[in-house]
Amino acid sequence: MPKRSKPAEKGKRKDKGIPVKKTYKAIIGIVVILALSAFLLLFVRRQAKDATTTTPVAKTVTKEASNQETASQEAGNQEASNQETASQEAGNQATSNQEKLDTKESCADKFYFLDAKGAEHVTRINKDVEMSPYAKEKFTKKDGRTYYKDATYRSRIGIDVSHHQGQIDWQQVKADGIEFAFIRIGYRGYGEEGSLKEDTEALRNIENAGKAGVEVGVYFFSQAVNEEEAVEEADFVLKALQGKKLELPVVFDPENILDDDARTDYVSKEQFTQNAIAFCEKIKETGYTPAVYCNMMWEAYKLDLSKLESYDIWYADYEAT
Repeated sequence: MPKRSKPAEKGKRKDKGIPVKKTYKAIIGIVVILALSAFLLLFVRRQAKDATTTTPVAKTVTKEASNQETASQEAGNQEASNQETASQEAGNQATSNQEKLDTKESCADKFYFLDAKGAEHVTRINKDVEMSPYAKEKFTKKDGRTYYKDATYRSRIGIDVSHHQGQIDWQQVKADGIEFAFIRIGYRGYGEEGSLKEDTEALRNIENAGKAGVEVGVYFFSQAVNEEEAVEEADFVLKALQGKKLELPVVFDPENILDDDARTDYVSKEQFTQNAIAFCEKIKETGYTPAVYCNMMWEAYKLDLSKLESYDIWYADYEAT
């Protein structure tokens, strides 16, 4: 860079009295300095250009490295995801197979059935209770009635009645092929008081059915909530019968009240079973044969049949077909 000249004194001209020789040397110095400056400027610009040119390369390398890293990460993520998915699918398959296996293994222990309204239910088969000896293929239907016959058993046609049927012509009943009847002897109200009532047609039906040659058994509609009430119901039945001869059992008939609140709504399976035993034992003391009425819902959920095997069972089947 050229040296700055000394500032002129105030009131004097700057170029006054400068010798020619010194002026020539000064010019040469200025030229050299300008040439050096131009060279330096060119060098700096080239360096700047090279730096500018190499920057995209650096960026490209960085981008490629980033792409490789991203690709590697994505590949790793994809592999991990695939492994995770494969592991999950294998786990799901194993679970599914186990569930199928469990279902297959447990099918023999379960029993599926329909109630009277067509709703499906399932219960576990109680292996402590003897299986039914009846063969399904031996049941037949004729004129709306169901019959059964094999080498050991033969079905008979019977009915159950109460005062709701009014006064019955038992001769006509016999002529219609009816061989036996279960007659309601009484009932307990399902309200809180639970009063005991005798069926108003019970004694008439027992007498007239016998005269017509129809075999007779009786049943009591129970709403007992404990053993004491069950025994009370048995005593009521025995008093109403007055020692009358019966060909068929005296039946304990516990039932649900479906369309109203009832005093037995919260009675447990264990308590219902104990009630049945208490009633039957009391009946048996007097020489009558006791029995228990139930349908599939009661056998599945309300009674422990393993504790009732010493009593006859009146099984009612209203399954929807």
